[in-house]
Amino acid sequence: MLVTGKHGRNGSSAGPSKRSCLQNWRRSGQSASRLCAESRREQARPITPATVNREFAFLKHVFNVAIRDGRIDRNAVARLKMLREPSGRVRYLSDDEEARLMKALASDADRQRVTVLLQTGLRKGEFLGLRWKDIDVKTGVLTIPRSKNGDTRHVPLTSTVRAIFSRLPRTLDTSGLVFPNGEGNRDLRWAERTFPGVVADAKIEDFRLHDTRHTFASRLAMEGALERGGCGTY
Repeated sequence: MLVTGKHGRNGSSAGPSKRSCLQNWRRSGQSASRLCAESRREQARPITPATVNREFAFLKHVFNVAIRDGRIDRNAVARLKMLREPSGRVRYLSDDEEARLMKALASDADRQRVTVLLQTGLRKGEFLGLRWKDIDVKTGVLTIPRSKNGDTRHVPLTSTVRAIFSRLPRTLDTSGLVFPNGEGNRDLRWAERTFPGVVADAKIEDFRLHDTRHTFASRLAMEGALERGGCGTY
């Protein structure tokens, strides 16, 4: 990591973990300046502002530990500012891209999976871990027992998704997965290899599985704007 001047600039990080680096430094009795010099020599590849900021935060911590241990008098980087991080990446399918993606999918089963993703906004982990006990086709509600923020979430089902769930074969054990692999486990291969491969075949650039969630959210926002009579924005 390297930060210069008021704003700093991108650097890189390599070598041992932060924890082991700090422990080794404290045991060796190296000066903070020598540690910084060694860190600079390890730089080789450009990295993102977010990574620079994480490394910068660690460096500040190293100086604070040194102050606490009586090795230095002040934190030399305390007044430096972190880099500005770009806003989160948002990518969603256009209607044309969706048509190409559906055409490129090898089977109806694959198309059903993608349709569920696009019309529920499930995260990858939620989709792969979806179990029959969490789906109530009759009321049209899907329940995520523990979402990313730790709360239970309820997702209303479209008529299309309800029809898909009604047609899918299900196990007698309601704890069974809705979209398992051949061994009955989470189908990581489909999510991490099959789906990206089909996206590439459809010549759709910069689109990941999680972007189906962005697509769902953008379309939901547009539908709400249209219901209010406005143009709406994505």
